[in-house]
Amino acid sequence: MKARDDKWGVINNTGTELLKTEYDEPRILSDGMIIAGRDGKLGLFDHTGKALTPLIYDNFSRFRPLPAKGGSEYSTSPFNENLALVHLNEKTGLIHQNGNLVTEIKYDHIIVLTDSSFAVNIGGEKDNNTQVVNGGKWGYLDRKGNILTEVKYDLISVFIEGMALVSIAGKYGYIDQKGKESIPLTYDFGLYFSDGLASVNTGGAETTEGFAGGKWGFVDRSGKLVIPQKYDYSSNFKEGLALMYMDSALFFMDKSGKASIVLPYDNAGAFNEGRSVVTKNGKYGAIDKTGKEIIPLKYDNMGDFSEGLAGVALDKKCGFVDASGNEIIPLTYLMVGNFSEGFAWVESDLFYYVINKKGENVSFQVK
Repeated sequence: MKARDDKWGVINNTGTELLKTEYDEPRILSDGMIIAGRDGKLGLFDHTGKALTPLIYDNFSRFRPLPAKGGSEYSTSPFNENLALVHLNEKTGLIHQNGNLVTEIKYDHIIVLTDSSFAVNIGGEKDNNTQVVNGGKWGYLDRKGNILTEVKYDLISVFIEGMALVSIAGKYGYIDQKGKESIPLTYDFGLYFSDGLASVNTGGAETTEGFAGGKWGFVDRSGKLVIPQKYDYSSNFKEGLALMYMDSALFFMDKSGKASIVLPYDNAGAFNEGRSVVTKNGKYGAIDKTGKEIIPLKYDNMGDFSEGLAGVALDKKCGFVDASGNEIIPLTYLMVGNFSEGFAWVESDLFYYVINKKGENVSFQVK
């Protein structure tokens, strides 16, 4: 509803006036709430037109990438699980759907992490092309907006197995989900927790080609060094095995520290569904957990197993093999993706498709 003086109001579907015609283009949200303002300042109203906040904010926005549970990714409401970002004087905070501030409006950036906690930053700058925030200091809030840590870390990560890798002044350690530094920041680098252990490095350094040097070992969640730092390279444990390198030997190690599979290959990937993709002289195949070569090294490329199938490439054509090496879906595509929930995308003759595990096209073509 618009009045003559270019001011707007809101009525409901019965014609009842919810907001008088005195606002600058109110926004009616998909959840029935209303954002309205005057002279560049916004406030929040409920579905009856009751004011929940004064008209003092610059904007309300939705944190990404968290989708709306049970609703559209493209919801017009900034609220997700009752929380939204609120902006004032180039600073950001969290506000509840009832209009109460959950945090102070003092942060430069708030990012929701994949475990639904929040990373908060003060002093950093966002690259508008990559959306990556560089610089400043980082801290954590829990899913309700409660402060978990001070804003003091140079680098942070998501929580995996209840632990997050953090860094200050080039030293790395781990915090738990209560914000406690349960593993002190004494290491030169570290990897995420996986299978209850994390690989940590002492003596290495960042180079132009990535992290190099030093020795690797493993800590448990208490911070105890359960596998000594004597290895030249280490991956994380996955399916009970970690890829290691020491004294010019490449091998898989179990959690007792025993080299269980010595590898006569140039490289190997982590185990997925009981198979590791291995490569030698530019050809790819796969081994099982005994080291037996199940899929011969004949392919030009090979992806990890997912839902019982792995993408393979030979002579510029791609298809899928099963865990025994049988070519279940013929190598006829230009590119393929991994299977997820029974489906995978493929590219063929300049078109993209989605196929099922029988190789049947179950989608429309997309150029």
